[in-house]
Amino acid sequence: MDSYNWHDAQAEMWYITSCEKNREILRRLKDNDPDFTEVSVNAQDQPAAGEYVFIPTCLRELGWLGYFIGNNTICSGIEKFCRGLSRNRSIQTITFRYLSDGETFQMMSQFFKRNHNLMEIEVRESALGAEGSRLLSLAIGGCSKSLTRFILHMDDNDLGDEGLVDIIVALSMHPQLQELQLNGTNIGRIESIALATLLPWTTTELHTLDLSNNDIDDEAVEALMSALANGNKLRKLILCNNFIRARGWRAISTLLASPNCNLEQVFFTDNRINDEGAVIFASVLANNCKLKRLALSYNAAITAEGWAAFSKLLCNTSSVNKTFLSNHTLQDMGGRDATVPPDVSSYLDLNTGTDKKQVAIIKILQNHHHFNMQPLFEWDFKALPLVIGWFERAAACPTDFNANIGNRKLSSIYQFIRGIPPLYIESRLNQELSEVCATEMKLELTLKLQDIKQRKRNVEGGCIFYSSAPGGWLDL
Repeated sequence: MDSYNWHDAQAEMWYITSCEKNREILRRLKDNDPDFTEVSVNAQDQPAAGEYVFIPTCLRELGWLGYFIGNNTICSGIEKFCRGLSRNRSIQTITFRYLSDGETFQMMSQFFKRNHNLMEIEVRESALGAEGSRLLSLAIGGCSKSLTRFILHMDDNDLGDEGLVDIIVALSMHPQLQELQLNGTNIGRIESIALATLLPWTTTELHTLDLSNNDIDDEAVEALMSALANGNKLRKLILCNNFIRARGWRAISTLLASPNCNLEQVFFTDNRINDEGAVIFASVLANNCKLKRLALSYNAAITAEGWAAFSKLLCNTSSVNKTFLSNHTLQDMGGRDATVPPDVSSYLDLNTGTDKKQVAIIKILQNHHHFNMQPLFEWDFKALPLVIGWFERAAACPTDFNANIGNRKLSSIYQFIRGIPPLYIESRLNQELSEVCATEMKLELTLKLQDIKQRKRNVEGGCIFYSSAPGGWLDL
């Protein structure tokens, strides 16, 4: 709208449209001509008669027509305009701004019902009130099932609890909805529970949910997160500027920890998150390999303690193995140039690399200047080629610091040369001892077998009688 205001003051009608008739209609609307009280809109392929028929040649001209009608205080043709628009079957996106009520939705009811190509509805900066929101819900409910995107930005306008719930229920009739924005609509517990009840069953294709600038508290978040637990297609969640505290953060962290969670972007800007919340999020993201953006700007309560938890998440320097297993996916935390410490910012930049093995190698080279080869000695010399191969891959990694690969490689090889011989001798002696024990056991078994065979021959070559004499059996 600001763009329209600027051009309205600066540009001539020839800039807006090349059609002389359209220019005349726009000029009379702009000047509030008292003799110009109605206007109609026809498609280019429909016959047009009369001086009040506007035939747009592009979407820009139609946008200017809507702008000048909105500012005109005399023309009474808005109802005819809406009726004409209702015959349209090709519009895919429609935006409403600065409405003072919901009468427009009522006048365009047939447009919503008959246009099966309509995919996006956007309502911004409008004072609808409870009745207006009810009429909007009726329009959404009557809309064809092609709707994939709905945006409602109201700047804290009070739609009323019932009106907003009506809108949510109407949206539940669109299971193919992919993006839902309810921004500044005063969503609280009641509306969140209504949304949580309907989300799992009706919006299975939802990938973006924006609930910023509302009255969402911990209880509301718990209901929403429970509903989203099975929403495995959700990729983007925006909860900026709400009233979420520790309970809510834990509920959100439970969702992020779920293996079914596919969120890639989460926005918690201006939510009074403190160190406790930072630690909660850092702990659950240790095993999350999908989240790329966690926007935490304007949360001044996060101090060095909270950022240290994120630093450890991105690069745990306690051991080479833990550095390798750190989070290499998270790339952005929102407003990092102003609030995120340099070490965290550096790790986030590293994580933008597509080859995550290289990212891990670079972090290891940055934070571990000496590699202890002792744990690998139990593999004998079989581990040495693996170590050499690792350094060769490390040499190919792009770094902005002196990684000193050559010296580290020589140091590691020297540890093998120095540490392996005593272990090799000990291993060889143990092997020979095992061979001796095996030989002795084999000889013992052979002697026992020979004794058994000899007894068998004695039995077969002799005769056995039973005697009542004290000896019992006699072997003759």
